[in-house]
Amino acid sequence: MKKRGNAGKIISIVIVLAVLVGAVGLVAFFTNGFTSDFKTFYVESNGKKILTDENGFVLQPDTDNRFDVKYTFGKVNKEVSGYSVKIVPNVSSDNDFDFTVDGEIYSFGAETDLTKGFDISYDKDYFTISGNFSIQSVLERLFPDQTVAFNPSDVNYEVDNFTLLIYSYNNEAVIKIGFRNYQAVDGVKLQDTLIFRENIDGTVSAS
Repeated sequence: MKKRGNAGKIISIVIVLAVLVGAVGLVAFFTNGFTSDFKTFYVESNGKKILTDENGFVLQPDTDNRFDVKYTFGKVNKEVSGYSVKIVPNVSSDNDFDFTVDGEIYSFGAETDLTKGFDISYDKDYFTISGNFSIQSVLERLFPDQTVAFNPSDVNYEVDNFTLLIYSYNNEAVIKIGFRNYQAVDGVKLQDTLIFRENIDGTVSAS
């Protein structure tokens, strides 16, 4: 009986330790490795949990890019739900540029809300973004029935030109996701004619 009692104590200790390890791991995850406050609000996209600000996202065009909005204790407190979304320019000294609308000069970085430039569908616990994410198309949606123009060489396509802001239900928390406009490859132009020339050594090569 004593041995069984000792075995029961050992099993209890193991269970307690496992629970503690799991709790520590959970806290580590929701504090980004103990480097930030405990996150009760986060976003998940393509299987990746986003607890803090992210950069370098590329949203695919003509596709429903889905973002699930989650709360750590949402299942416990049903009143904790909801979110809001906004898209703004992500600019710095090396990627701001001017554009014109019917000849009038505007600054991309001065725009305070680009949300209408994207197709966003909202559901209770998630939202999707779809559409053409080129800067030209975004600006044309912001200024419908007007002529929008800019110099493409003024735009730095290697950086995140947009920032997706996802706010919690009470606006006390926000996750910022920087993303760049998708640049599709239009195609590769092949040379139609092969030019043959004779080399000094008598061989023939094509170019």
